[in-house]
Amino acid sequence: MQSDNIRFYNVIFLLICCTIISCSKEEKVELSVSASKVEVVSPKTTFTVTSNVSWVLSKKGNYNFRVAPAAGDAGTTEVCITYAANDSGVDRESVLTITAGGSEIKTVTVVQPAASILFATDTLNFEASGGSKSVNVTSNTEWKLGSSVMPEWVKSVEAIGKSGNGEIKISVKENKERTSDNAWDLEVVYAGSLKKNLRVTQSAANNNPPSKPVILTPANNATGISVIPEFTWEASTDADGDPIEYIVKISKDRTKWSEYSALGATKLVHPAAFEPLEPQTTYYCKVTADDNYKDGTTESDVYTFTTSDKDAYTDGEYVLYYKSPKAKPFVVIFTGDGYLAEHHRYGGLFDEDMNDAIEGLFEIEPYKTYKEYFTVYKLAAFSNEIGVTNKKTGVTVDTKFGCTWNGGNSTYLTSRAGSSAIFSWCEKIPEFVERGKKNSSVAVVINADEYAGTCTMWDTGASIAMMTYNRNAGSIQTQFVNTVKHELGGHGIGRLADEYTTSSDYYPDDKKPGLKSWQDDGAYLNVSIEPLIENSPWSHFAGLDDYSHVGMFEGANGYKKGVWKSEQTSCMISNLPYFNSPSRFLIVKRLLETAGEVTPTEKGEPLAVRASKLQKIMEIFKAKDIQKTNPYLNSNNTNSANVKTGNTYYEGWGGVPYDFIPLAPPVLLKEGEE
Repeated sequence: MQSDNIRFYNVIFLLICCTIISCSKEEKVELSVSASKVEVVSPKTTFTVTSNVSWVLSKKGNYNFRVAPAAGDAGTTEVCITYAANDSGVDRESVLTITAGGSEIKTVTVVQPAASILFATDTLNFEASGGSKSVNVTSNTEWKLGSSVMPEWVKSVEAIGKSGNGEIKISVKENKERTSDNAWDLEVVYAGSLKKNLRVTQSAANNNPPSKPVILTPANNATGISVIPEFTWEASTDADGDPIEYIVKISKDRTKWSEYSALGATKLVHPAAFEPLEPQTTYYCKVTADDNYKDGTTESDVYTFTTSDKDAYTDGEYVLYYKSPKAKPFVVIFTGDGYLAEHHRYGGLFDEDMNDAIEGLFEIEPYKTYKEYFTVYKLAAFSNEIGVTNKKTGVTVDTKFGCTWNGGNSTYLTSRAGSSAIFSWCEKIPEFVERGKKNSSVAVVINADEYAGTCTMWDTGASIAMMTYNRNAGSIQTQFVNTVKHELGGHGIGRLADEYTTSSDYYPDDKKPGLKSWQDDGAYLNVSIEPLIENSPWSHFAGLDDYSHVGMFEGANGYKKGVWKSEQTSCMISNLPYFNSPSRFLIVKRLLETAGEVTPTEKGEPLAVRASKLQKIMEIFKAKDIQKTNPYLNSNNTNSANVKTGNTYYEGWGGVPYDFIPLAPPVLLKEGEE
């Protein structure tokens, strides 16, 4: 019994001792991580946490990922980091903090580089023969081919390995075209939305360039060359049979070159779009032959030449043809449309045609007798092409003022540039600005072998007469100089109405107020809607000696009935070089008033005052009126009004041949209208 008690107490003692020992020493926390720094190089990265107690994890910094698990028990645990691609363009860095037992701490730095992709070459070049090539791709993220449309010349594109490093394989067809290289940007998408292009190119097929052109003129080292030079050269040949275009290049220093296209011609005159060359100046020139395929240009040798003294107009240059001795002259400007730069050499086509127009105006009375009342200019206007735009055929010509003809039997002309552009061009002449449009007229001669003419007239007295140069006139009525007399002399300066008839109807009542308004402004006074001479605008001719031929003849201003003219024939009917007596008077009246030699008639003034003024002008007119009657009437039968040209008499309506096409009626505008 006693021994059992002793054993019991010994056990109790041992338990007490063990308890005392356990309470006197706590267990030590142990914590470790497999890496203190982790670099993200794939969508999933891991490290391990080993601890003898439980632990928790927290994140801090620029992160865009998930960590699992975020806590763990004693033992070894794999921690997995998953993340999206870093498309920010900069590296990201975060710190993971692992805490165990409330006191033991370890950190893991997580670094995520910016997403990147590199091609072994940014441009993949193929020969014209085609074939297949590959490009190695180095990337730290997923990538794929983008949505760029594959061109026809590319056979196939294949992506091999779309995550991390990989390869793109491309095949192209043969390029048989010689015009230019093929090029395409293959789009590659990485990091979800970022894009990078791989340039794919293919050389054009081989092209044989033209042979070297040989300059003929100007000869090398030539002197005395016109400031509007003409270049000629031997045609090049092309082994491929390609059409060849030529470019002439001119320079004063062999560094800066001006270029002029000759298209397929082997001749080029200095183009209208460029100013003439400088006189007494040395230039260098060369010609380039181009077949318009890749590497298809060949240059000639460089030649040199020296220009002569100034021998041509510059664009917009004017010359005084005739200077009036009067203090207040009437200014007439002759300019051209459809004349190239080469036509403006002194004494060239521009001078010839303008001189014809000027002389044509002043060979008819009363312009011949009253020439001293005019100051006349010629004004150069360079066009890029010859001729006139034709509405009927649809042919458009590039000219200075864009003069346009209706075509066919129509003689109507307009200007695409507009009257304001023509007047602005004339303002290069100071006297035109000084005298003003109301004391001036502009004649635009069009370099087109057609019969056409139209005058635009303003209520202020301004006018623009446009006339094509008919070089092959079949009759006196269609001669260019007589078109000038009609359009410029009759309409533009004389402010006269047409006296021909194209309609058999009565003059419309609704047109009468308009006619009266223009007559109040001093225009269209050669026609009357009153049948009696006493009530007509030329009543001051009634009963005068030497003017018994002046009367009332029905049919004028386009209508056969209800409107009258003063004589049976006139330039305003058929372009014959004869203005009837009242028309001559009206021309002289305007010139005298413009010069300030008589008191002008005023709109709305009393009839007695107007009659007194007209009587004074009439005395001046009669004293110098030389050609009183029409020399083209048949002297054996003046009433028949047959038109004589050469040895032939033409029967017709109102003295006009039946097949004659009259010039278009004027365009009547108020001030400010275009």
